[in-house]
This record gives sequence, structure tokens and C-alpha cells, in this order.
Amino acid sequence: MNALTPKSLAADVIDAVRETALLADVTLCLWAAERTDKKIMDQAKQQAGAVGNVGRAIKNLLAGADHDLKDARSAFGGVRAQHYALTLPWVSDPHAERQRGPRLLPNMMFDRYMGEMARKRTAAMAALDKFIDSYPACAVQAQANLAGLADADDYPAPDAVRAQFKVAFDFEPVPSGAGFRGLPPATLAKLETALRRKQEAMAQGAAGAMWDEVLERLGHLAARLSGPATRFKASTVEGVQELRGLLPGWDVGRDPRMAEVLADIDRMVGAVTPQVMRDNLEARAGVVAQAEALTSKLRG
Repeated sequence: MNALTPKSLAADVIDAVRETALLADVTLCLWAAERTDKKIMDQAKQQAGAVGNVGRAIKNLLAGADHDLKDARSAFGGVRAQHYALTLPWVSDPHAERQRGPRLLPNMMFDRYMGEMARKRTAAMAALDKFIDSYPACAVQAQANLAGLADADDYPAPDAVRAQFKVAFDFEPVPSGAGFRGLPPATLAKLETALRRKQEAMAQGAAGAMWDEVLERLGHLAARLSGPATRFKASTVEGVQELRGLLPGWDVGRDPRMAEVLADIDRMVGAVTPQVMRDNLEARAGVVAQAEALTSKLRG
């Protein structure tokens, strides 16, 4: 098997990507429950004898009473986490510290994506409802905790707080050079060529991310199961089993090695359960050996 991060892709890969995938993005908005307090900084400057713009003082409006807010934020974060779990990166610079913007969503995964994202959004809204219900009492408790730092005018009405939270989904096709219009033919040709080269690099990044995810899950599985007495969670096994459903959808570049990898994964974990591997050390050792062999194969 060849190395699974190819140095180049066939010229028709981008056409295949356009036919089998789209770009998906999710936007989250959250209430920070913070307020800049100039009075606090002025007092600190005066006590220290400092002058000039020395910084800002940020006040936590729900100091000591933000448990439900944290739960709501966590639930909203779960929406983004699920978005990342079902999509592949689509970035021009795979080494960027923060990769923002739309991600590649295979058409084969679209129905599953919409269903799972809807469930995550429902959970987020339920957590938000709980927080909004408790918000008035939380605001009273926080003001008591803040004591002399409290200011009742800092606290928006519950409906205004709710309006700060948002989950929005956006979808668009993978752009084509044919979208350029009204320029000289030579310029259009250059733009189309540049776009194709950029997208080929982005497709390589997406393919690399796909195989990195496989290697990460296999490595975690082998590490957790390698010792006969080592405890492991069911999700360790289920994460590798889930690859059987994810990889066919993620393979928008139609990698010819995919069938072989899927067959290896199916032989390894297709017929076992976490409980079997807890009870049967021979089966457990067999899975570890297969995981290590597949990892070695994937690394080329």
C-alpha cells in the first residue's frame, strides 16, 4: 500500500469533490456575561501610582452563580464539536494556528449531518432555556457575591440575554473557476488555474486529515487495549467501528486504497464488542495486533 498522504492528486479530483461534496459552516453566538469596568481599573491605577492606558478590568457578571451558563455554553460547544466530527477541513493553509471557515461535507453524509446537528442544537436550546429560567436568581446571587463591584445596570433583561445566543448553519457549493465573469480570457484562465491548484492543495489537506483521524483512533485503541489489565471505555472500540460509516462518505477523492482499509477495519472490529474484549484476552490481543499492523500499513 502506498503512503496515505499523497504528494499529488489526479487532475480530476476537484471535479469529483464538486460532484460529491459541499461546504458547510456553523456559526455560534454566546453571551459572555462579562463587562469592562473602568472604575475598577481606575482604583487599581491609583493604588499602584500607575499612569496611562495600563489595561482593562473585566468583571464576571455571574461571579459564583454561573453553573447553568457554563452548561449552556458547553451544549453550544457540542454543536461545533459535532460539526467538526462529521466534516473535513477545507483550508488553504493546513498549518494555520486556527482553521476557520467552511468545512467539507460529503453529500453522502448530508442527511446524517442534518440529523445529528439538529439533535445537538435541540440539546443546546434546552440548556439555554434552563439557564434563562435561572438567570434572574443567578443575577441576584452574583451581585451579592460581587458586593461593592456590583452594578444592577450591567444586567440585561432575560429576553436580551437569550437574543445573544445563536446557532446558524450555512451551506455552499465548492466554487468553480467558471464562476469568474467579465474579465479578459487570459486573466480568466489564470484565475481558474490558480483556483484549481489551491483547491487541489485543500483536497490534499482534507484527505490527510481523514487518514490522520484513522491513525489517531487506531493508536488510541492499541494503546488502551495493549495491557491485559488496562481499563478502557466502550467508545475506544466504537470510535474505530464508526470509521466504517465515516470513511466511505469522507472519501470524496475516491482513493483506490479505501476498500482495502475498510476491509481491514471490518476484520479487526466488525464482529467484536467492548465486552468481548474485556472478557476474552485472546480476542483483545488479536485486535491490538491488527490495529498495529494497519497503523504500520497506513504509515507506508
